[in-house]
Amino acid sequence: MTIGKKIRILRINREWTQATLAEKLNISPDTVQKWEVEKNTPPLAALKDIAQILDTSVAILSDDEMDIVEYQLLGQYDVFSDRIIISDSQHQVYYANLRRSAHLHRFINSGGIFYSSICIGSKEIWSCERKHEKLMIDAWNNQCPV
Repeated sequence: MTIGKKIRILRINREWTQATLAEKLNISPDTVQKWEVEKNTPPLAALKDIAQILDTSVAILSDDEMDIVEYQLLGQYDVFSDRIIISDSQHQVYYANLRRSAHLHRFINSGGIFYSSICIGSKEIWSCERKHEKLMIDAWNNQCPV
């Protein structure tokens, strides 16, 4: 998988636009777009900043043999019927290549804070603020007993 594809997937997994990533890197959205469609490759100095902002490493970004999982929206989650549906709900469920057939849930809690949780079926296993989502996923996939 190329650097451009990895940047795109990591950006989309965070629900950021190209403009959002560009703003965080202090560059133009056009530059991000060119990286993602592989018209240009980020210079090394930019690659370090990209890795830091996207919470990954330069090694992962630059190694074409390493892939990054793109979260796939499965639908909205209806907490009243305990099933995935298509609706205008603020609770979304993603396939994120989690162990034990778990799914990633993203929602806004009652305090208005963006949260994420890992659920198996209707049972919530772990949850955290969205900004810590990657740590939670890494812990689930790498450290939890089967």
